[in-house]
Amino acid sequence: MEKICVNNGATLPPDGYQMDDIGSFPTFSGKMLLFQFLDDKIGFALGNDHFGDAKCFKTSNSGKLWTRLVFNTPHSPRGMIFFDGSAGIITLEYLQGCPPDCPEQCIMLRTQDGGEHWEEYVVPNLTGSFSHLQLDSQGKVYAFLKDQFTSTLMFSDDQGLTWNTFVASTSFELDDELLKIVNDRIYVLDRNQVMLVLNIDGEANKAVQTGGIFPRDLGVIDNDHFIIAGINGITRSSDGGETWETIFDRHARLIGFSSFDHGLVILNKCNCPQGYFPANEVIASTFDGGQTWIESPANMNILQHYVLSEQIGFDRFLIMIGDWVYELKSS
Repeated sequence: MEKICVNNGATLPPDGYQMDDIGSFPTFSGKMLLFQFLDDKIGFALGNDHFGDAKCFKTSNSGKLWTRLVFNTPHSPRGMIFFDGSAGIITLEYLQGCPPDCPEQCIMLRTQDGGEHWEEYVVPNLTGSFSHLQLDSQGKVYAFLKDQFTSTLMFSDDQGLTWNTFVASTSFELDDELLKIVNDRIYVLDRNQVMLVLNIDGEANKAVQTGGIFPRDLGVIDNDHFIIAGINGITRSSDGGETWETIFDRHARLIGFSSFDHGLVILNKCNCPQGYFPANEVIASTFDGGQTWIESPANMNILQHYVLSEQIGFDRFLIMIGDWVYELKSS
């Protein structure tokens, strides 16, 4: 019988997968925020240290070795996007004394040589900070601009030098956590669990209800197939959001799906009694859309320590749990 609410040591993968310990980021003690991989070798990682200062790293060998990119800024990181191996931006937020004393400006760092050199850039005529940057197939970048009170979906077609409001989204109370672009359609979740579907010309295609999940992750397989995970379960749709099927009814996160039926998740299996760590959890795979799960041995607080994941190949992911980076792939 499996032990409940016992720390079983290292987090292990489900059968059919291997999970290799790559290591941690050099001379870094803080929180990693996001990965971006340009291909299966070259990637960038953005985080902040315990003082809130931005730190950025680059890998050229699929995350096995990371090199810190050097810059100095007193601001905290909010987002990052690299347009190619040379040009990239890091968006920043001024936190000291804000609110109420928030600066009336929008700040970012820019590089044109792959992160060797950076310069601070103040975006004209904007206030706030950009987050959740995404690219379409034409190289246009989209992001949420958040000030003290609102989140606005905006876009730039000159690598972040100037920005325009995405007018079709202005009537929605946007959730500034979830933005995806797939096949040049833009998917945004608002705070009422409604998914807004836009095209890159700025037109709203439709708005659909999302099955009652309080979302943390949105997986878009194609224009008709969606998977949403959150604090109260996992739901999926195969008809463009018209109907939804719940495939798990507890707290969960998406690691990634290679197809609509085949993917990896983290599942909360039970909460522990008072006096113990909060939960027993597993990494699980499915090959039938969540009708059955192949589960790893249970361990405590995987969800609590889970930071992020990034797909770097077919059925191959980098996953960060706590301060450590792992490569999780089919064996």
